[in-house]
Amino acid sequence: MPKDKPFIIPNFESKSVENSLKGIGFTCIYALDFKEIVALSPKVQASVLKSGDFRDDSGLYLCLDNHEILLSVDSNFLNHYVLPKEITMLVTSFASGSSGFPLKTLNIMTSRSLPYTDE
Repeated sequence: MPKDKPFIIPNFESKSVENSLKGIGFTCIYALDFKEIVALSPKVQASVLKSGDFRDDSGLYLCLDNHEILLSVDSNFLNHYVLPKEITMLVTSFASGSSGFPLKTLNIMTSRSLPYTDE
């Protein structure tokens, strides 16, 4: 990856993300303050939201041509739950222990079951 590839990162007090990226040679780093909204183009805005706990963790809010997207992944209590009301897409954590259910489940046979595949 080119070392001048732009990164939008949270402006953590500890500078943990910024220092890590600089440490491996990246030079185009934009550390955003939390809840600061930046226009990346006329139809694209972004904002970094802080997790509500003590960790250096965050989420990302994007507005792409009036489609609101919220990426929270593993952030706890994101922005103290002050979040957009009608988002287009939510990207959040998923407990992978149930991965493939019910597609890969053989012992559930009801009219609602999906056929088993070997993919």
